[in-house]
Amino acid sequence: MRENNMMTTSLKQKAVKFIGDAGLTLIANCISMITLQIIIFPGIGNHMTDDDFGNMIFWYTVFNFAASVTGSALSNLRLRNQGQIYRRSYQFVMMLSLLVSTAGIAVFYLIYTQETEGLLYVMLLVLLMGMRNYYIVAFRLELKFNKVLLNSILQAIGAFIGFYLYLQGCQWYYVLLLGEVFSLVYIFAATSLWKERIATENLSATIREYGVFLLITLSSQLILYADRFVLKFILGNSLLTSYYIATNGTKILSICASASSSVVLSYLSKMNKNGINEAKKFFLGIGSAFFIASIFINYLCSEAYVWILYRNYMDEVQPYIWSISLVSAVNMLITMIKPFTIRFVTQKNLMKMEVGCMSIQVMLTILGAAGFGIFGVILARGISFIANAVWIVCLLKKEMGERSISEYENHV
Repeated sequence: MRENNMMTTSLKQKAVKFIGDAGLTLIANCISMITLQIIIFPGIGNHMTDDDFGNMIFWYTVFNFAASVTGSALSNLRLRNQGQIYRRSYQFVMMLSLLVSTAGIAVFYLIYTQETEGLLYVMLLVLLMGMRNYYIVAFRLELKFNKVLLNSILQAIGAFIGFYLYLQGCQWYYVLLLGEVFSLVYIFAATSLWKERIATENLSATIREYGVFLLITLSSQLILYADRFVLKFILGNSLLTSYYIATNGTKILSICASASSSVVLSYLSKMNKNGINEAKKFFLGIGSAFFIASIFINYLCSEAYVWILYRNYMDEVQPYIWSISLVSAVNMLITMIKPFTIRFVTQKNLMKMEVGCMSIQVMLTILGAAGFGIFGVILARGISFIANAVWIVCLLKKEMGERSISEYENHV
């Protein structure tokens, strides 16, 4: 009886800590979202034409895409390996990937714009955002989510200073640049991860695993941002602006799902078999209830978002809001259960799923945009998200049903 009481108390303590950490991550994500999506970007949009604002959103998407593919891929690999395996070569791989991605985006910028103005800003942003996306993993490895929150606050302060400089006549890049600088200064002060020696022990093994995660992250980011890229190049900046405004209201709930996902992956790296089974049941139940509620909350949030911040676009974007709310709810459900695939599904199957879903997403989005405009893009995303959800459930049922927890730890 005493042992049962102690076990119950321990589970309650873990649950309380998890809820607290998820809450801190949620607040951190809310600060970032409110700072850029609700305050700064609408403020910038009031000083730009539809075409210029759409162009800004495109480049902001490119920066996030590059930073996630490089920094987030390596941080997720490190979380999967619990921060121990091949640790000495992480720093070398991170530096190499940042140099390659920065050079790649710089070449793309030169070819696309045919000018050098703004090139330095672009290179700095890709470099700084990639570094932040990787080094912040130190807080997640230590489960120090209060530091994640403080980092978001400082990043927001930097962004507001950059917004002030923009209003004084500086480039909009300063909003992102100063936010990244404030964030990295704090990360460098609060963790020693950046001090790790740049070594090459077990380099080939690290690069091999990182290559798989790079492809996985590249595919997932294309799934996330394919709609914006396709709209930019097929339908133009003005329709990209309308689509961005119509979809942005759903991010209020998306950050809730992202916060839970981020914390879940951190905790899964430390759980035993019993904890995994309990977490799986808990999140499947929560996810199902959250899916139904999120459809209606997404709609209400989107309506309020457009009415308050972009009222002159209301008639233009309102026809898309219900369909966007439904599609976003499916994506949120995927976000909540995806940490289980990152942690336990074999890299081979994970890569097949991500590449397959990315191919479906890109192909359908191109066809949908060319044939039906914004509605075609929304429909394409809905179909690909449903396919992704079915694929995830099938993989988890197979992998977690057939393998023991010890096999997961040893399987690559």
